[in-house]
Amino acid sequence: MDSEGFAKPGGKHRLAVFRFLPWILSLVVAVTLTNLCVNVPMFDEWTWAPLVLALHDGRFHAVDLWAQQQSHRSPLPTLLMLALASLSHWNIRIEAFASLIFATATQGMLAFLTCRLSAHRAWSAFGMISLLIFSFIQAENWIWGFQLSWFMVNAFLIAVVVLLADEDPRPWRLGLAIICAASASCCLIFGFGAWIAGGILLARQARARTLWAIAAMTMILVFGWGYHAPNFENGWALKSVPVDIAQFVLTYLGAPLGSIGGRWFCEVLGALELVAWVVLAGRSPNARPWLAIAAFTLSAAVFEAVGRSGNGVDAATAFRYTTTSSLGWIALVGVAAHSLDRKAWRRMGTTLMVLIVLGNGLGYLYGYSLAGLQRDAAFAVRHLDEIDDVELSEYTNDPRQTRRLVQLLREAHLGPFSEKLP
Repeated sequence: MDSEGFAKPGGKHRLAVFRFLPWILSLVVAVTLTNLCVNVPMFDEWTWAPLVLALHDGRFHAVDLWAQQQSHRSPLPTLLMLALASLSHWNIRIEAFASLIFATATQGMLAFLTCRLSAHRAWSAFGMISLLIFSFIQAENWIWGFQLSWFMVNAFLIAVVVLLADEDPRPWRLGLAIICAASASCCLIFGFGAWIAGGILLARQARARTLWAIAAMTMILVFGWGYHAPNFENGWALKSVPVDIAQFVLTYLGAPLGSIGGRWFCEVLGALELVAWVVLAGRSPNARPWLAIAAFTLSAAVFEAVGRSGNGVDAATAFRYTTTSSLGWIALVGVAAHSLDRKAWRRMGTTLMVLIVLGNGLGYLYGYSLAGLQRDAAFAVRHLDEIDDVELSEYTNDPRQTRRLVQLLREAHLGPFSEKLP
């Protein structure tokens, strides 16, 4: 490989191996999930149990899909969950593998974007991007099946960027991009950032930009019909001071690579990431798709800061957020690959690779601890008479409601009772 890669010169064989390795990362995650995932709901997933029971008993109504879930409306993830539940008696482990499918689709679409780079630089960039996509720093989202919403948002966002990456996208591409942006909005509330990303890519096409804006406003109106401010944590009340919100955003952005060093390291990396976006933004017109991804990530960070910064800045280091915030570093890799000279590209790539590997190691350690928590939860739901509500609250947000749901799931042979738990 030449000096644009990160391996020593070694000919075509080394290059072939380097190209092959990113594609096996999904298999590594699949093997890990097979060993770690336990078929038991955790925390927010218990809110899906009534829907699964309603579907099983024939009491489910389509309007239930549109019901507000805290600050979100999540009809698409809920519909997918119900489809999988009907096929597997609600085996939660299946949802985790659905997340892996969406992550793999995201990897494939990003491979399309990196193909616009020179061969050697494309594959080194794609290697880093793939490590970020499949990093186990996202341990919570990989292991807890109900977190598939995060991977769905990523996939729909990248689909929007790929469809609109051309300077003058054809009408069918614009139509599909609108569908994908609407789909992202129907997974998690920060999915509305997909409209921002698309608007950046359509900034020079007046007619397409107008259609895009109309579609975005329509989606906002539909989403907002009957919407009420969530009554949990600090909701959207902006109880935090502006400095805390800003720090939350920076910590959120830096967490995929900075978690190994704690909150302050995350905050520093988030600030450096923002500076890098600004410095590199104007160096290459071909980097616009990557800047659109960066804009989406920043908007997601702001959404989360508005809703969660009241819990303290440290809350931004939660591993669940890294599925989305990793897109910011993916965007930086893409922008840098277009903009930096060979020496700067190699230096930046080496630094990122070290941080990615360290973060991935931390994620695996945390993943094994989460698996232990799931095994404890599995024991708890099978022995409810032996534990009190205080202990049960370690696995669910509402112990009293969970006791009732466990009994109903047991009678219907669903969820934890669809198979023998370890």
